[in-house]
Amino acid sequence: MRTILKKILIIECLGFVSILVSLWMVEVFNLFHYLFGFEKTSINWAEIYFNSALIIIISIIVVSFTRKMHEKIEDIGMRDLLTGLFNRRYVHEYFEKVKEKKIKRFFSFILCDLDHFKKVNDTYGHDCGDYVLKETARIMKSKIRDGDLASRWGGEEFLLVLPDLEADSAFDVAERIRKELFDFEFSWGSEKFKISMSFGVAGNWLYDNHPYDIITIADEKLYEAKNTGRNKVVC
Repeated sequence: MRTILKKILIIECLGFVSILVSLWMVEVFNLFHYLFGFEKTSINWAEIYFNSALIIIISIIVVSFTRKMHEKIEDIGMRDLLTGLFNRRYVHEYFEKVKEKKIKRFFSFILCDLDHFKKVNDTYGHDCGDYVLKETARIMKSKIRDGDLASRWGGEEFLLVLPDLEADSAFDVAERIRKELFDFEFSWGSEKFKISMSFGVAGNWLYDNHPYDIITIADEKLYEAKNTGRNKVVC
């Protein structure tokens, strides 16, 4: 989808540029005609200045529009369309940028998964399941800092990346999300229900460790939370 949108944007921009170049060439031709033409007529400099300025302004608008549209297309490709959270691709590129800086930084990771989510889909339908996922994403985003990263890792599983935060503090973040979600009453039509979430937390220095190795540890902690009663945070 992102590739198709990019191609459409490029074609449209080329069309705009072609029109602008054509208009400018007309002005240049008229100027040469005034200067070197056989008919010595007076040159309307005001009209030439006005048309040239207009073309320049339109060119600036087109360039600005193109840049903004390109950023939007990039953003579409980096986000989960349902929840608005970042997707795996964005997280991977984020890690690559962090590694390129070669700065020793501590990162904590929270891997979390909704408990018995399949039951929600089976009982209330997939539209209700989508509603639960979006509300879950909203709650998670409300409990993290501006510099933190929230992503939909897959299905009903989410990954939170918390730079410069110790694992103990990340545990507190996960616990706040767990409590907020568990206390939240979901409403679907005339039905009211609640859902819980399990969390695995791990942290380490990224300079010495690969991020996916730390995420694997968080996944093991999540597995432990799932197998020891659910609706808990394991660090």
